[in-house]
Amino acid sequence: MLQAHQADPRTIVGDDIVSLLKTLGVTPIAAEPITTLPSRVLYRATFRIILADGRIVKARRMKRVQEVQRFTRVLRAASHDRLPFILASSGKVVVEEWVEGTPLFKLRLSPRRLEQAADLLGSLHATKSLEGRSLLRSRSTGIIRRRVERQLKSVEHRGAISSAERKQLVAVLDAFAPERAVVGLTHNDLCAENLVEDRSGRLYAIDNERMKLDFLEFDLARTWYRWAMPDHDWNRFLRRYESWSPLSISHSTPFWRIAAVAKSADIRTSHRTRDSEVPLRKLREIIRRSPSMASRTSTAGT
Repeated sequence: MLQAHQADPRTIVGDDIVSLLKTLGVTPIAAEPITTLPSRVLYRATFRIILADGRIVKARRMKRVQEVQRFTRVLRAASHDRLPFILASSGKVVVEEWVEGTPLFKLRLSPRRLEQAADLLGSLHATKSLEGRSLLRSRSTGIIRRRVERQLKSVEHRGAISSAERKQLVAVLDAFAPERAVVGLTHNDLCAENLVEDRSGRLYAIDNERMKLDFLEFDLARTWYRWAMPDHDWNRFLRRYESWSPLSISHSTPFWRIAAVAKSADIRTSHRTRDSEVPLRKLREIIRRSPSMASRTSTAGT
């Protein structure tokens, strides 16, 4: 697969990645870009690299030094057996273990695979401390609410949703917004595309650069959005997830789903990507499937 790139890997990955590999005492002999239109200086470029000793590693180049520092710090502190470990980092570059296997989206989504994925997210969310800092603390959701309203207004301003649709979404936010929610260790991109099954049948999360401290329910909603699956599969995922979760799946689910999708809708409509209709369809689905406001109001008044 890498025969086209058997020439000097430096011309593929760049001097900064080769220099970092040399600090590990290893020499790259072949490299393959695994990002779209990568270049030696492209931000967020990712490469699969074969070393002279036969090992394979993944190298990433990120946009900012601070991103690399946060990524390596969080991943090392999490010390999770289903996350690739960091071999080295410097500047805007990080080198990780390569997980050899089959992407989950290419496999049948069996109950065992689905439950492993839920275990992965659930165990991350159940993390009680990181770098000596206690997690699973309650925090006001006001910042999320204000951000989502700005994003919806931007999407409406671009003509991607109507004024009536935005008002309906805001009504759902009003009805289901929690005053406070639990903050902990989140993944922020758990989906079939970012999970790999190795030869022994174990699932690993392979794209973890967005891990951070954030609202757990937002992260769960983002998985719901990023990983489209039938309701019966999602319900199985939730049942397994709840065996780990420090919180019960709350009545505020519609709020968090809007928050997860509005962010994507804002970004995609701003850049006019080909798939910008995906989050817009999800927003309309949320409107259709949200419990009636009248029922919600009568329940709250009893």
